[in-house]
Amino acid sequence: MNTFGDKIIEGRKKKGMSQEAFSDMMGVSRQMVSRWELNTAMPRMQKIKKISEILDISIEELLSGNDKNEKNSPVTFIKVNLKTFFKVIAVILLILIVLYLLYFGYKMIVLNSISSKIEQYMNANNYHCKIESAIDGNLTESKEVWYKDGYYKIIQSNYINSIESKVVTYIDLNQNYRYMVNDVQKTYSEAKTHMLAPYENGIYMYSLFPTIIKKDVTDFKELALKLNLVLYTIKKDSVTLKINNEEIEFAKDTYLPIVQNIEMQENKNAQLNVNTYNIELNAVNDEDVKVPLDYTKIN
Repeated sequence: MNTFGDKIIEGRKKKGMSQEAFSDMMGVSRQMVSRWELNTAMPRMQKIKKISEILDISIEELLSGNDKNEKNSPVTFIKVNLKTFFKVIAVILLILIVLYLLYFGYKMIVLNSISSKIEQYMNANNYHCKIESAIDGNLTESKEVWYKDGYYKIIQSNYINSIESKVVTYIDLNQNYRYMVNDVQKTYSEAKTHMLAPYENGIYMYSLFPTIIKKDVTDFKELALKLNLVLYTIKKDSVTLKINNEEIEFAKDTYLPIVQNIEMQENKNAQLNVNTYNIELNAVNDEDVKVPLDYTKIN
């Protein structure tokens, strides 16, 4: 294989040039040309371009297949190492893309699977549901719901300094009536209302489920594309879904939520918001969702 020096000699002889004539055209000493031809020195890129022009040999041809030249040429060294560098980068990017697509698919499957399983309770016809919310172990509010055949009983409680304030409401979807109840005085008021869309067909319990698992409010594709951490753990009696700072535990047989833990930041202090779900299906009787007969109407 011809070296860089061999190619200068061959090109010079084809042009009928002596070393001295060639050195004059190159503007260097004859000794320098001799060193090039012996491969003991390597010209800079500017000189290589001039050699290419004088001898009518392309730069690529001058530099190709030249073992000694490759060892001594900074240009060739850079070219070879750049090629290697870009190959390594391309392989790394390809691996990262494949891993990202695999994880994207994994998240989509997990999120859609869980959502499909709990979506069956969107229109449950008979249930009792109690949800308690606490921040750093202190109870802040609770909501208890009974539903059967178009009738609701809802108790909303808030706790301030451990003091409970409670509102009791009955809803009749069949006649479009809302009843506000005072359990202490055993009285109630009634009002005709058409603002009952959030309660239709028993959907109210589903609306209380963690937002992140509800298809009607969550874009799973967008969520899966984000570089967040999703862990799905199956235990003996429960299933746990963890997405970054939010963790939801489900009953394994029904996929109804049991506990939702959310780590939050409030005034630069970390807080743990815990929602506890106690849900019973097919556990409601007619008397549970209707105003007691011994209560007195006051309007």
